[in-house]
Amino acid sequence: MAGKFVTPLITASEWCVERKTTASSITAIINLVQAYMVFDDLSVVVIENKIRHSNDYVERVYHLVIHQLGKEHAEIRYSAFQICDELFRRSHVFRELLVSNLQYVMEVTAETCPDRPLPPPRAVALDLKKLALRVIQEWNKEFGDGYKKLHLGFNFLKHCKKVDFNALEMENSAERERQRELERRQNNLNNERIKKINNEIK
Repeated sequence: MAGKFVTPLITASEWCVERKTTASSITAIINLVQAYMVFDDLSVVVIENKIRHSNDYVERVYHLVIHQLGKEHAEIRYSAFQICDELFRRSHVFRELLVSNLQYVMEVTAETCPDRPLPPPRAVALDLKKLALRVIQEWNKEFGDGYKKLHLGFNFLKHCKKVDFNALEMENSAERERQRELERRQNNLNNERIKKINNEIK
């Protein structure tokens, strides 16, 4: 029995265009995150829309992000790792790809190799290291049972690199509390400014 003809959803030429557009989108998002150190919901939506089409897009995005993680600038790596985190939580294919290269990812984000220190600026490099350790711990909690290499990587950090994840959690909790307090103060200032402007208008 002859197979049923199915009209392709996308032609080869359209796929090539989409592939280039994906690269441009990811690069643009990385540049924006680097500039403002903020990874917003819109960026997540853009990336999700790109990777939803097929596994080929996921692989393309993975290689783009891994390339950015190798750049000798901590801000670029920080931005790229934020994207890694979002994709890791959303795509099984991306998780498989990243876990297969987890040693390299830990080296360029968590500074696990003495011969490969994180690039400058140092303040951002330290933030990147904290982010990477926190995120890998969260990945392990959520996905460790399904990805043996991820669990092994977490144990390597905990037992070989002597990372105190309990202290890290406390530090993160304190940092979140400080951030909430800063936001509260900023909101109060904004409200006061709005009231002052309204009074002046009256």
